[in-house]
Amino acid sequence: MDADDIHIMTNGETGFFRPVPMEGYSMVVFAYTAEGFTPVMIKKEIQQNVAAIQLLGQEVVNRHPVVKTWIPSATPDKIDLQDRNMTVSDYPHYRSIGLRNAYPVVEQYKKMVVAGYKMNFANHLSTDAVMLKVLYSPDENRPDDERFHVVLEWKHWYWIFHASRNRTDFYDLFGPTRFSRKGNAHGVSYSKHLIYDTPRTLNVKMRLYHYSDMDELPGYQSVSATQNSMVTSSLSFVYSDIRRSPGAVDDEKGLSASLDFSGSILTSSFYPRISATGNVGLPLPLNHISFWFRGAAGLIPGSLNTADFFANFYFVGFGNNMIDHRDVKEYHALSAFPGADINSLNGRYFARLTGELNLPPLRYREAGIPSAYVQWSRLSLFSSTLFTDPVLYSRYGAPIIEESIKLIFPVWLAFHKKIGFMVDGAILGFATSAGFSLTENVFFLSQEIRIFCSGQFADREPP
Repeated sequence: MDADDIHIMTNGETGFFRPVPMEGYSMVVFAYTAEGFTPVMIKKEIQQNVAAIQLLGQEVVNRHPVVKTWIPSATPDKIDLQDRNMTVSDYPHYRSIGLRNAYPVVEQYKKMVVAGYKMNFANHLSTDAVMLKVLYSPDENRPDDERFHVVLEWKHWYWIFHASRNRTDFYDLFGPTRFSRKGNAHGVSYSKHLIYDTPRTLNVKMRLYHYSDMDELPGYQSVSATQNSMVTSSLSFVYSDIRRSPGAVDDEKGLSASLDFSGSILTSSFYPRISATGNVGLPLPLNHISFWFRGAAGLIPGSLNTADFFANFYFVGFGNNMIDHRDVKEYHALSAFPGADINSLNGRYFARLTGELNLPPLRYREAGIPSAYVQWSRLSLFSSTLFTDPVLYSRYGAPIIEESIKLIFPVWLAFHKKIGFMVDGAILGFATSAGFSLTENVFFLSQEIRIFCSGQFADREPP
């Protein structure tokens, strides 16, 4: 074949990609299948009998010629743009905001059902959106300051401005997890992708909130607040490089991690928090089966009283309600520990390790009715261990977390195919461990020198 000629070599329904000519009369191509791109070998010959591509629009015209009359007489190629009065100006983000919809709502506040109205405003590009929700409780036994509920939220590009009084939630009706809270909340949050090259993403989030007249901690239900006002702030980074094969219903391999710095300011105290999560998934030889290593750790530094409610991490069970809009896998969240009662476990330090085996899904052809049906179901087997005691954490949790952190870099190299031979993996793993050991020894040595110097100066007599 001449290099400048174009010939039809295949006529498949799904197409073939990346042809590689071989010696003789064959070539290797990638066929698109339900299991992904599969290499196959086809004959290297020009196709003479090629079926025409059926275009849906042309088929509609052939069967129903009346649609030709629906075409406007002024088609785009006949419009003279020079005669049009065209202007260039900034888009009126705020002036174009209008009411998009409004409807009554029924939600729950603590254990009480409340009713009200919700209104959504937005401009045509949805760059600005405002949500207003007003509810009222008919329960006369409830204090007057807890019978009125309002939520106002404004979204502007990457920013969200929030103000609420006695926050309610619809999904609290289906418990046991409850998000409604007494008191006032005012704050602003910001979220933006620093890297957006799917499936690889890196997102940064910032929050600053003020709470007042509260009786429970904002993030933990049924945990009493010893003070009725506080200011919280946080800065978090979330990285994800998760993949799945065609036909899968869940993530099958990849790496994800998060790092969060937050703090709470009360009348006379500051409570800093540091927490991190890491997940590594490996696909198994059988289709749509994967195993995941999941870890999480948190620390509230400083000499704080462990009996202080603000100086603890708290853990819920699975974290989902019977009917919920959140991810079905809320047990992966930082504060989740399946099997425990809500916020029954707490600690200033914690380390959680989870091993999870995801089995292939069962798909249903006909299960339900057109308005409510089941597509698939999947079984996950997992086991978790939680350390909250400082002694157990330093003896068992910290070494496991340290080795898991050391494993992240070699796994990342293997995942991105940066390792060619097994000896390369061994060298890189040894180099990673050596780097960690050097850093640890320098840190511990500096601590010993500091303690020694402090002791020497303390033993001296004053001049």
